[in-house]
Order: sequence, then structure tokens, then C-alpha cells
Amino acid sequence: MIKFNYVGSKYRILDFIIPEIWPAKTLVDPFCGTCSVSYEAKKLGLRVVSGDYMLYPYNMALSIIQNNTITLDESDIKFLLSFKPSGIAAEIYGDIYLSREVWDLIDGIRGGINKMKKEKRPLALAALSAAIITGQSMGNFTVKSMPLDRVIRDKNKFIELFNKKVVSINSCVIPGDGRAFYCDAIETIKNNSADVLYLDPPYVTKYVRNYKYIYHVLENLISNFKLELRKDTKHPIPINFTNETTKRNIKNFIRKILLSAQNYKRVLLSYNSNGVPCVDEMKKIFADCGFTVFVKQTGIKYYITSNVELRSGTELLYIATRA
Repeated sequence: MIKFNYVGSKYRILDFIIPEIWPAKTLVDPFCGTCSVSYEAKKLGLRVVSGDYMLYPYNMALSIIQNNTITLDESDIKFLLSFKPSGIAAEIYGDIYLSREVWDLIDGIRGGINKMKKEKRPLALAALSAAIITGQSMGNFTVKSMPLDRVIRDKNKFIELFNKKVVSINSCVIPGDGRAFYCDAIETIKNNSADVLYLDPPYVTKYVRNYKYIYHVLENLISNFKLELRKDTKHPIPINFTNETTKRNIKNFIRKILLSAQNYKRVLLSYNSNGVPCVDEMKKIFADCGFTVFVKQTGIKYYITSNVELRSGTELLYIATRA
């Protein structure tokens, strides 16, 4: 089982999802996140296509879904730690999220990744991103500031954490047949086909999840700290990180996703009981798109968020087949 902190990660309920996929031979996962479902499918021998429109999930998919043999070793880590910082990360973030000392360390590692062999870069980026998420304690970057007693502020402790994440990534590298795509979900769906299409879109509840906003620091990190930042906010957020899914457009968004799935006879869609649209509305959308559907459910708690509504609720799995 793969366990990396990420809002909405499904690793706690894989036993709920995987039986509805197995014994398929192929899977497309266009909202792959940290690849919990994709990786479990790869372990079972499925040919897997994992896609995401964000850079951290894409690099995770490159590392453990598309990659079958390459790992990082001690010499790679030593190489990454040998680079001096440019100063850009500490200039941007200061003592926000992590300490300046740690940002300088991250800055140096990021520069070193650019000098690595191309095939090793995704693993290093995935491990560094995972370490930043864990080191920040809240697991996301929506808080304007974080008391330094709640984050890793000593660079040696961060190096230890980075090493642990490298070990975790390495342990997930297994033989298999997988591909990774960096594009929006509809493009991934249309350009591929499989026995099963697994959909895990952002849940729209009272509190809409904007994943690019939640993980904007990682998007900037992987972009070499070159994203254009807004100047009208108290903390540095890249411009154009508006939410693609809202209460107003979520029904149409899901409808477009399902209408793009003409190559699939079986579609699974994860959602939450607190979400919009409700179960009856979701069933109607499936029916309008040519599917028959039934729903199964289980309880879940997402510990990565402090919001009570988002931490709990009933996890729904819509299981749809062509009518």
C-alpha cells in the first residue's frame, strides 16, 4: 500500500475500491493524485494509465507507475545535497510554511535535480515534494503563515525526512506496464481506453477544493520557482490558480467527463456524501450519459484537514456500466 500525505488520498479505502476494478486487465486513472489506486492496480498486473493536470502527481506517476526499475541511491542524495542555494526560495517564502534555513536547503536540492540524469529527476521531485508536505505539518499550503514550532525548521531534520521519502519512493518502484500523462482529465480519457475508467475528481462541498491552490508551493517548486506570483496577497500565490470546479459548474464538469468516456464500458467515480451534486443528481447525470449505475458506500476520515466536514462523511463509489 502506498501512503503519501495528500488531500483526498484513497489509500485508506483501497479495499473498498480495488474489488470493483479487479479482475480487469487495464485501468485509466485521469485524476491520479499520489497514485494510490493506480499503484495498487499496477501491483495486480494491470496495464495502467495515470494522468493529472498538476506537476506533483505527474512526477509521482512518472516515478512509480511509468518507471519500473530506476531508483535513487546514496550517491544521488549526496549529489543533491552538494548544491548551494540560489536564494530564490527563501526570498519568496521567508519563514512561511518552513524556515528560511530549510528553504535554502530545498533551493539547493532543486538546483541539483536539474543537473541529474533526466530519468532520475521525477523520483527526486516526488520525494522532495512529499518531504515538504510532511515537514509543513498541516499537509497543505492554504494557511497564510505557520508557527515555526509546528514545522521543520532545522535543515538536518529535513534532510532526514527527505531521505525517508526517497526510501518510500524507491520501495514503490516495481515491474509493470504503466504510463504517465501531464494533461487535463478529458484529454487523458479521450486519448486512451481501458477495461475500467476510475474517476476521482475534486469534491465540491461547502468548502470547494482547489488542488492547485492547496499545493501551489509544490507547483512553483517543480517549475523551478519561476511561476508568476500575485502581488495582492499576504502570502505568495501563483496567478491564474482559480478553481476549475465550483458549485455552479460541477454538474456540467462531471457530465463532460462522462460524455468523453465513450471508449469505456465500466466507470467508477469516487465522491463524498457531503458533496454537490447529491446522489440522485449524480445518478441522473450518469443516466443522461448512457450509463446504468449503482452506489456503494463506506465511512472515511481525512486526517490531513482540520475542517470537520471534510474530515468525515460517507465515501461513495458510483459503479457504472454502459446501458
